[in-house]
Amino acid sequence: EKATVEVLGTSFNIRSEQAGEDISVLVMEGRVRFSAGQGEYPGRGEKPGITLVKDEQATMRKGQIQREEIVDINMLSWKTGVLRFNQSFIAYVVNQLESHYKREIILDSNVPDELKFTSTIENQELESVLEELSLVLGLLISYEDDRVIISQAL
Repeated sequence: EKATVEVLGTSFNIRSEQAGEDISVLVMEGRVRFSAGQGEYPGRGEKPGITLVKDEQATMRKGQIQREEIVDINMLSWKTGVLRFNQSFIAYVVNQLESHYKREIILDSNVPDELKFTSTIENQELESVLEELSLVLGLLISYEDDRVIISQAL
């Protein structure tokens, strides 16, 4: 087990990214104890880790837990149906769309990393979101089997 999340009377969301390498916890209500490893702690007192309260988020990367200064508002998109992007880099946008719509989206290497996108997406079909992305950023959207490919328009 990579992480332990101890419920202290609460409502929270857990998201695992990059093939389970990063684990994020966002607390909506109450308190949560977030620590690396399994539940058993050999010493006395509280396990090492951090306690999160309402509207706080932490992410574990490579076994280290860090409190996030900026809460990822899209972490609850599965529940709210809303995705918000404010000058967000294209790679982040694609990652969020993949996660939200449960579709494989490939960002072609010819798409510049520095491209940024601003939009609020509320319960839209993926195809209409991709059309907006295409129009705003001048990108080409193509479909191959069940995958979406985003490339730079030539």
